[in-house]
Amino acid sequence: MAHFEHVKAGMSKDEVLCVISPSGSQWTQSYPRSNALACSWLFCNSWSSQEFFDVMFDATSGIVRSTGLHPVGGTQPPPCGQ
Repeated sequence: MAHFEHVKAGMSKDEVLCVISPSGSQWTQSYPRSNALACSWLFCNSWSSQEFFDVMFDATSGIVRSTGLHPVGGTQPPPCGQ
């Protein structure tokens, strides 16, 4: 979480990649109608459960629009290491 807290709206994609590594291609989605690129990073939260950190970029400028967190799908996220 400490690295993700440094990612803020208004940062460039290059600035984000200096803080955290590139997102996996399976967790990157383009939204042409809204000119957005969504990238997610899977990590282990402080409760030892898997969670995603999400960054929404403007697809043209590469500037961060927003960030957020969401759990891995299912009723209970899988524990880390699985």
